[in-house]
Amino acid sequence: MVAWAWCMKRKIYAWPVTWLKFILTRLAALDPQRSRIVELPVFAGLTVEETADILKISPATVKRDWAVAKAWLLREIQNPPES
Repeated sequence: MVAWAWCMKRKIYAWPVTWLKFILTRLAALDPQRSRIVELPVFAGLTVEETADILKISPATVKRDWAVAKAWLLREIQNPPES
């Protein structure tokens, strides 16, 4: 499922762009490959196979890392900083 549809299904569509940028930057700092696996399909519209080709990894790795990244992002989205 495309990330936007995933977010919409969970009614996660009112988050400020700055918060989204913040959590994506945190993911990039923690795991650059998983960050790219989120960015390429979401912002460039690439398929699993195209993402795998660009990153020179297997489609299975893309799918596995995408699942981990989605879980991490959901946890971050559900626990915003107090402000």
